[in-house]
Amino acid sequence: MINFRNLETFVWVAQTGKFNLAAEKLNTTQPAISARIALLENNLGVRLFDRTPRHAELTAAGLKLLAYAEKMLALRGEIEQAFGNPSAMNGILRLGVPETIVHTWLTPLVEHIAVEYPEVTLDIEIDSTPNLYRALLNEKLDVAFLYQPGSAEEVHCEPLCSYQLGWFANPDLPLPDARIQVEAMTAWPVITFRRGSPSYVAVRQLFDRLGLSQGRIFGSSAIAAIIHMTLSGIGVCVLPRVVVQHELQEKKLRQLDVDCALPTLDFFVCHRTKAANPLNRIVSDIAIGIARSYQEQTLET
Repeated sequence: MINFRNLETFVWVAQTGKFNLAAEKLNTTQPAISARIALLENNLGVRLFDRTPRHAELTAAGLKLLAYAEKMLALRGEIEQAFGNPSAMNGILRLGVPETIVHTWLTPLVEHIAVEYPEVTLDIEIDSTPNLYRALLNEKLDVAFLYQPGSAEEVHCEPLCSYQLGWFANPDLPLPDARIQVEAMTAWPVITFRRGSPSYVAVRQLFDRLGLSQGRIFGSSAIAAIIHMTLSGIGVCVLPRVVVQHELQEKKLRQLDVDCALPTLDFFVCHRTKAANPLNRIVSDIAIGIARSYQEQTLET
């Protein structure tokens, strides 16, 4: 008889290519993984993997089984989500998060998962979109929040939230209250996200288009560092307004009226389409709901 535990084990070995990595995913030992695969092979009467010291390659029979196994596990996940007890869901979910979301609605998301799915363990990785997307493709993450959708066929992405970029400065910086020309921004460094990010590229293209070769851009991977440098009067910053709400309310920063249009940061939630873990879809849906609720609240304030 074929059981779901052995099928799930088979899918993880197929996806990771290694028995020890599958053991880590399923919180068990490598001998246990080997035993499950051996039992599945005995039940089916076929060899599913060609084993080498470094890799487990699917045989022709293994490739055929993989398509069925992924469909069965996906269907089981849908049934459990529709009729099962959420608190019975368990396992580790590896979540990739950019810093903008850390500073906005990550905490409500973690709190929601902790209450609704108390047996689920979150492993949170904070990094840039390129690194998070690479980790998702390499199966080191289960779900990732990215500022651009992935193009790989095995990755499913949905719109998550959008935040408007703005110009901000210490109120003591000698800048007028009226509309400011972009040229005035070159008197100080413009502090924003790291090189290659949407905000960095937007400012760089703006300066280049206007021939402002003297414009300087300081890139940083840490929002806290960007805000601290701006509070210190080192320069003006370009950030999503949503991450400096507190500083604006306390009048530690002010938003500048600059005569240019900055883009929005559009985030997407992405997960692997063929992953055996039903938590991927569940957490993605939860994240969409919380992100949109947070965005509506911030628009009202």
